[in-house]
Amino acid sequence: MLSTKISIALAGPNGRLGSQIRRAVQAEGDIEIGSLVMRGDPLRNHSPSHDSFDVLLDVSSCDGVIERLPVLLSAGKPLVTGVTGFSEQQLDQIRQAANMIPVLLSGNFSIGVNQLLIQVRHAARAFGLSASITIEETHHLDKKDYPSGTALMLAAAVQDGLGCELPIKSVLYPQIPENTDTKAMIITCIRKAGVVGEHSVTFTHNNEKVILGHTAISRTIFAEGAIKATRWIVNQKPGLYTMSDVLASKGLGE
Repeated sequence: MLSTKISIALAGPNGRLGSQIRRAVQAEGDIEIGSLVMRGDPLRNHSPSHDSFDVLLDVSSCDGVIERLPVLLSAGKPLVTGVTGFSEQQLDQIRQAANMIPVLLSGNFSIGVNQLLIQVRHAARAFGLSASITIEETHHLDKKDYPSGTALMLAAAVQDGLGCELPIKSVLYPQIPENTDTKAMIITCIRKAGVVGEHSVTFTHNNEKVILGHTAISRTIFAEGAIKATRWIVNQKPGLYTMSDVLASKGLGE
């Protein structure tokens, strides 16, 4: 039984996204941050028997998310996470957890990016395998992993639209991809100062080129999306969800 306000346990509160979420929540009337979960905190001090939180919003790290799963499973609490870079083994653990609790896993909370995914699927379906398809992502210098979770989501959207899997090759600029005769989808990753996040998918076909893209001007869009996801997940049954499910519930999906 939820209280009047949804109480969030926020993991990773001092990071880029966590700090934005803390500020964004202040403008919300139906949601609050009940506790801040710092690095190395497996939630064992947040007693489930006292209903100290309604949902964990985890924007910390892959290891942190996995470390906290046992407590969430014991408490029957939902999880929302925007962390990227999980290993396949970690993803399996999250999928297994989703059989018992609601889990929303998203590489990007932005409504605009999730609308872009829809358009990319449509374009891939229209062009088919006859088009050359490339993806470019640009992020701030402190982002170490590549390709970004969003770039991988875009690649998956392309494959969904095509109805088949393509090999993916990622390169970190100024590295250039090796020449290949396969239909590999190239993801070029750029790191430079002052960039929140930029993504584009280019379809080149005969004498035309279609470029679909998204630019994040402020990190607030991710915080606002995370809050929407958190508000939505508390009313869901166990299962593995994405932002597409949130948007579909609002009539914004496919």
